[in-house]
This record gives sequence, structure tokens and C-alpha cells, in this order.
Amino acid sequence: MRLVNTRLGMEIELYENQVLNLTIETPERFAEVVYNVSKQVEGEEGDFILSDIEKELSLERKAIMVSNPLMVNCNEKKFYPNFIRICQRQSQKITQKNLQA
Repeated sequence: MRLVNTRLGMEIELYENQVLNLTIETPERFAEVVYNVSKQVEGEEGDFILSDIEKELSLERKAIMVSNPLMVNCNEKKFYPNFIRICQRQSQKITQKNLQA
């Protein structure tokens, strides 16, 4: 998947199960990026485009904005199934690794 913002000249390749660190040094630009992404996740128009190959995807359907990880609502329908799926995959990998050792 790819996240693009042509106005900021930003093109980011997103890979499954990999953490992305994005550094934005200017506080004003950081606030602008966070605001734009959060509004798009809520379903409004914005500057970012999420795509998979040639298909444009909705940030509202594919993204969750977590501004405070300690306050995440685990019962949220977009969060919980993905969280469980990731935990199951990691558990399977650890189990397989331990069985091979």
C-alpha cells in the first residue's frame, strides 16, 4: 500500500507487519498532517491518498487514528478484529519458532 500527499511531496510505501517512523520536524507541519489524517479517517475530504496498486482506498475504512494509545477503545469494531488477528499471527509464529528449536 502507498500513502501519498502531493501537496507535501510525500509518498510513503506501507508494508504489512512493519512499523513506519515518519519524522516531521516543524510543529506546524506536524499539526497539519495529524489534522488532515484524522479528518480523513473520520470520513471527510483531505490531502492524503491511500492506494493499493492502482486502486484508491478509503482512509475511513482502512485506518484508525490512535492519538493516545492508553485510551484505545478495544471494543471499537475497526480495532478489535484486526488486533486479534495480529495477536493470533504472532502467537503462531512464536509457537512455530519454539517447535523448530
